Amino acid sequence: MASDQTPVKYKILAPQGRLGTGVFLRIGASGDTLVSFEPNLTYERCVQRGVSFAAFKWVPLQVANYAAVVDSRCRLVGELCSTSCDADGCLCNAAVQKCVDASANSQKPPHSGGLTSGDYGEVPLVGELEGSYSRR
Repeated sequence: MASDQTPVKYKILAPQGRLGTGVFLRIGASGDTLVSFEPNLTYERCVQRGVSFAAFKWVPLQVANYAAVVDSRCRLVGELCSTSCDADGCLCNAAVQKCVDASANSQKPPHSGGLTSGDYGEVPLVGELEGSYSRR
């Protein structure tokens, strides 16, 4: 069962059909993690896509654009968690109760400014990319 780690304050924006970024956590058989991102999703679509992952989170564009979410990192990778983690690009791996982000993926993101939640800045929108952006 996928863990919906979308903050309640983000879900408040969801019924209005607004778009955002989906953040998804896949856990491999050996325990390795893969964090992937998909732009331009409604919350409802993110939930539908999220069922095939260990965890997911939806971040509305009103909070952060796609590039800012991709760049967002955990304050401390491996920090203990039980249900969620602070940064928009950070998810709780409930199997080991530790926060993970895309820094564990072997490919680096298109923007690697290392933003954390709340640091949105003037980052250009990358949402025009076709499909989703996935890094291993």
